[in-house]
Amino acid sequence: MRTRDWLAMLLLAGVGTAAAADAEGPALVLRAGLQADDRSGFGVDAGLDWRLGSATWLGLDVARSDAGSDFSDIDTRFVGLRLSHRFDGPLGLHLGHEWWGDPAAAETRTVVAGASLGFEALRIGLEARFRDIEFDVQVPNPPGAPVVGACDGRDTGIGLSLRWSGERGGWYLRGTNYDYSQTMCRVGRFTFDVFNLPPQLILHRPALELLQASAVGRAHSFFERSWVAGVERRLGRVVASLEYANDVGAFDRLESETIAVGLVIETRRAFDWNLRVGVTDTELVGSTAYAGVGFYWYR
Repeated sequence: MRTRDWLAMLLLAGVGTAAAADAEGPALVLRAGLQADDRSGFGVDAGLDWRLGSATWLGLDVARSDAGSDFSDIDTRFVGLRLSHRFDGPLGLHLGHEWWGDPAAAETRTVVAGASLGFEALRIGLEARFRDIEFDVQVPNPPGAPVVGACDGRDTGIGLSLRWSGERGGWYLRGTNYDYSQTMCRVGRFTFDVFNLPPQLILHRPALELLQASAVGRAHSFFERSWVAGVERRLGRVVASLEYANDVGAFDRLESETIAVGLVIETRRAFDWNLRVGVTDTELVGSTAYAGVGFYWYR
């Protein structure tokens, strides 16, 4: 597969280029993007992947997202650092650390570790995510005012991914299941599991459950499980993709579905545009349309 095909397929699939740690890829990738939805949400991001040798990559990502006034006033930042290496043969490993949050609402710190096996056009990946969580909730306290509970703990996510890449296109499938059994909340002398309470008993979870209502906040939502499937096709200087995502929220067990179309457009040597539009439909707030644009420079 040509270098440009290699890069375009990864960008459309939402996979960081460092995840592949492949010697045929470019030595440096710089990227930036913007997303917005029809409920006043927006997000901006930037990052780089730098090849430190024939098969080792260092990646850095930063982002900001605002869920929008239609949802809440949650305004988050994200910083992620990762290191990937492709060994001689099929094995690749990656390790990373991520910080995400809004100090007024919630914060998380995540250690990411994964491995992949590549067999010609097919790649199989396994990833574990260990996320420390801190957030507040408001609990009904009739007849008085609600009381605030402090929640902290750890969730563990185990994910599996499959990817096939050919000369003219490819497909990908990935899914992650999360366990929140180590996350507890405290109100006074009482301790409870916020993820296993009836939704009506919790008045306010800083709109964390609303993050999955749009692609602007979906990447860092609190899911019970999440999976994504997509197909790609090269059409001359354009690589097109169609993607479907299905998620179940950890707080309320409500389902959301996202359908998105993406295009990577080659404009000139070492510079590509990425366009993306989609719709997310949730049981909680209905449909939310979004659009995004990004550019990638590499050498």
